[in-house]
Amino acid sequence: MTLRLNGDSSGFTEIKAPNFAGDNSITLPTGNGSANQLLKNSGTAGELQYTGNLEHTTTGALLLAAPSVRNNFFRTFSSKLQIEGIGGTGLNRAGVACVENTSAQDPAYTVLARSGGPGLGSNALVAQNQWVGVHSFQANDGVKFIETASIKSFTNGATGTDVMPGNLIFATNGGGNSLTERVEIDSSGNFKLLAGCTGIDFSGINGTASAVTSSRDSEILDGYERGKFNPFHTTAGSYTGESIKSCTFVRIGKFVQIDLRVEWTGTVGVTALQFNLPFASHSDGATGGVGSVFYAGNALFGGVPVVTHVAGASSLVTFYSTSGGPFSQLTLNAANSSYDFIASFAYIMS
Repeated sequence: MTLRLNGDSSGFTEIKAPNFAGDNSITLPTGNGSANQLLKNSGTAGELQYTGNLEHTTTGALLLAAPSVRNNFFRTFSSKLQIEGIGGTGLNRAGVACVENTSAQDPAYTVLARSGGPGLGSNALVAQNQWVGVHSFQANDGVKFIETASIKSFTNGATGTDVMPGNLIFATNGGGNSLTERVEIDSSGNFKLLAGCTGIDFSGINGTASAVTSSRDSEILDGYERGKFNPFHTTAGSYTGESIKSCTFVRIGKFVQIDLRVEWTGTVGVTALQFNLPFASHSDGATGGVGSVFYAGNALFGGVPVVTHVAGASSLVTFYSTSGGPFSQLTLNAANSSYDFIASFAYIMS
């Protein structure tokens, strides 16, 4: 099939193809340009020339300043649009800019979207827990590209018409050829530290350590939780009618706060009072907790002040009497038949 070039005295020129089905092409001598180059207006009016840095490949990729389609990205995918630069200023850098010019509240957008497919132009529903889009940051190791970090999103719940819950997951490369997920913002708005995250590092905002402090153990907050536990007895003796009214803990990093209340409505005859702890204490005995004990009915302890102590590497709290010189393990007084024992103390966990 041939193309016909028509012109008139006004300077108007058009290219007409015969009215037959099929693709048309213009064949020029092989010395004109190179394969896959596009034509553009030249610097002289009325002339066309080949683009120097824009190509449309036979595989459908559009290359801007790229010598060829790369196939060594992470996950070995190839991009339909590939832009490359050589650094410096101006248009030598690889970049994409989206600029919206309006006085209204209409911002510029970049969109990563997914349909359930399978064909082009599909509007099929994306199911629950399906990846939607990924911003992948990659660096070349001399042979191929490896991910350094990523921000990705998936449908974080049941989907449907006008219902599309989603999340964001942030991942980084710790020094290998794969990523570890560190942080998630889920569809409910919860900010989650994932298993691959060691905690929140405060070293960037903390000041100089106090003159009386030789060193810091850590500036990373590695956990928070609160809850209830059952402080069952671990001591010998007799007691009846024991009731755990409440026993709660709050853990911030390695700091643990305990608040408990135990009631006895029967006779009590225990040589030493101890309860178990929700977390074992630090191996350094100096970090054992000391707290306060409040109680109703002096007969329980014979009217003497009481303190708590958590030994190093221990899962027990022991109560001590302060009466008569050195502290001694608390002995409960069985003279009364009803006791309300309330204690509050803190310790450092392992």
